[in-house]
Amino acid sequence: MKLKLLTLALGLATAGAVMAAPAAGSNNVQQAGNNMGVTIGTYAPYTWQMMSNYSPVGRQMYILKNRQHGHLANHALYFGGYAKADAMWQIASKSPSAFNNPVFLSSLGSSTRNGSDVQLTDVSLLMTADINQWTTVYMQLGDSLIGGPGSVTGSIGTTSFTATATVNRNSVQFQQGYLLLGDLSQKPVYGFIGKKDIDFGYFGSVNMFAQPLNRELFAAVGNTVGVGYTQHGIDVVLSAMNGGDNGTNLYTTNSSAINNFAINASYGSHMKGADWRIGAGYLNGVSEEFVRTRGTGTASNGAWDLNGQVAIDNFDVLAEYTATTNKAALHTATVKAWNIGVGYNFPFMGRKSKVSFSYSQAQGLAANSFTQYVIGFRNEFMPNVWGGISYAYNNNVLIDLPNVGSITTPKGTATLNNGVLPVTGVNNNTILLDLTAAF
Repeated sequence: MKLKLLTLALGLATAGAVMAAPAAGSNNVQQAGNNMGVTIGTYAPYTWQMMSNYSPVGRQMYILKNRQHGHLANHALYFGGYAKADAMWQIASKSPSAFNNPVFLSSLGSSTRNGSDVQLTDVSLLMTADINQWTTVYMQLGDSLIGGPGSVTGSIGTTSFTATATVNRNSVQFQQGYLLLGDLSQKPVYGFIGKKDIDFGYFGSVNMFAQPLNRELFAAVGNTVGVGYTQHGIDVVLSAMNGGDNGTNLYTTNSSAINNFAINASYGSHMKGADWRIGAGYLNGVSEEFVRTRGTGTASNGAWDLNGQVAIDNFDVLAEYTATTNKAALHTATVKAWNIGVGYNFPFMGRKSKVSFSYSQAQGLAANSFTQYVIGFRNEFMPNVWGGISYAYNNNVLIDLPNVGSITTPKGTATLNNGVLPVTGVNNNTILLDLTAAF
């Protein structure tokens, strides 16, 4: 059944991608129809920008710039789709296993050291309504780990660190949805309100598939309201968020007030054939797992970030460092992580291709270092359909746990909605074959 679902979904995604492939001179915009003055269409490059793995932060700028450059028209409704299918093999160094992918959560703590799976990892749809020159509504819904059991619960631990967690599958959710106000052709200021990625950090990746460790620990999504400014290479965004546990990697102690905030700033330019950008950010209340104190007088913890990117010739290079502002009570240390990535773009058999390498490391969790090395290759063998292979090695393992029941460390037990479990003394190897399509 899983293979049939996978084949059907891939066929639909590929067909949609081929239908959305541009004709010569069409600027990649496909107009499906016009009803009562409203244009309905697709724009594949925009879909890749909004849904790919490369960077999850500040994607409202893609909406604003595509509108500014005429790729997204006024009084128009644009649809897009993104599908990702994988064959995956993971090998842990010892039992009990410590796989860092939630698809193997049912194996956590078991005697097995090896895991393999074929799955439709992600299916997402987007809708962008360009209501008028100044107003845009963006909605994104989707599901992940499709075809498995509806709910899987597992537990994993070492002598000092244990956790229980549940992965919910086959449940379509609104991943993002917000109102965006702005027209960069008229003013360099814009505003937004709704559920979206929080403008903090960059958390980019040169890989189409793997997430760097600093993204796992610090990239945030939640309900937010904010204002941004962009002009002459300067981008600044101020955001306010609800207090309490408000989404992913967001937490402040008072859940009855708008008392969390973030600021993100960057400057970029083009010089001597190179496009470069540097940025910095601050988030006032990061994940509940990293609070400064627990119990009576619980105090939230902040985080700061420095990042930079450069594209020159066919190379893409990025680097980023993120850390909490204070020690995390559960881990008795400042939590910090960084990522370095290099990608090279080239044609292969007449198609766009890319090889990439990234290294990321995290410290301050379980008083140990956690490292990840990823090497990959991908090729756009059909318009808007990419195939690739990657290999990842993790020395000590961070397990990203959605819907955490509890996490126990030498400093106590905490009940969390989401968290990251550090497992030491274990390493694993992951081989991934991937097909990703968009329209």
